[in-house]
Amino acid sequence: MIGRRSPSLLGCACVLLGALAGCATEAPVAEPRPERAVTPAPQPPEVVGATTLLGWRCEDGTTLQTRYEESGGALVVARIGERFVLAPDRREGRASWSRDSMRLEVDGDVAVFAQAAYELVCRRASDVTSALRAAALGAVFRAQGNEPGWSVDVYPDRLAWVGAWGADRRAFGEVAMSGSSTSVRWNGRAGESHLDLAVRYETCVDDGDREFPARVEVILDGERYVGCGRPLDGPP
Repeated sequence: MIGRRSPSLLGCACVLLGALAGCATEAPVAEPRPERAVTPAPQPPEVVGATTLLGWRCEDGTTLQTRYEESGGALVVARIGERFVLAPDRREGRASWSRDSMRLEVDGDVAVFAQAAYELVCRRASDVTSALRAAALGAVFRAQGNEPGWSVDVYPDRLAWVGAWGADRRAFGEVAMSGSSTSVRWNGRAGESHLDLAVRYETCVDDGDREFPARVEVILDGERYVGCGRPLDGPP
């Protein structure tokens, strides 16, 4: 009969529960472990996408620029017109690079640069970093001020305006330039908006007592902004 040829539902459930119980009592398989401890290479100070450039402001008023080379783990360091290439130290849990008597260690937002017995503490600076990254993209000059926070990066084909501490971002094309060895003027357009940047090469000190080689004035759609500026060097 049909009822005799079909296994009972209760019997199937018992078999399934028995199999699961048997699996639960089996000893877990041990994961393979390396024969000796593996020391990781130091990580870059910061990774945001493919960004490997960072700027630091040091306790003596100078700035430090670093570029992490992903291919080999080296760190290129630029300071006061000098450029050094430091090799990674294979120290577990520490981001450290060195060469001869020179060493740089990074711990979060703090970097310690040491040369022989001299040590310099530097802290990550967002304005130095953003200027460094702009230069890597081709910017040749940066003007900036605090009315509220604003900046203009000058590229060969555009003027990049950032205002209101980053809330207002615009690009102006049709860039025209004029000037001399002591002053220069750039202007650009974006639809009905117009930006004019005038630069005079004379010492300028900002609200943070930082010294710049140029004094700047920006006219953006009739609004006037004054601040300081400097030419941008390429990345280290």
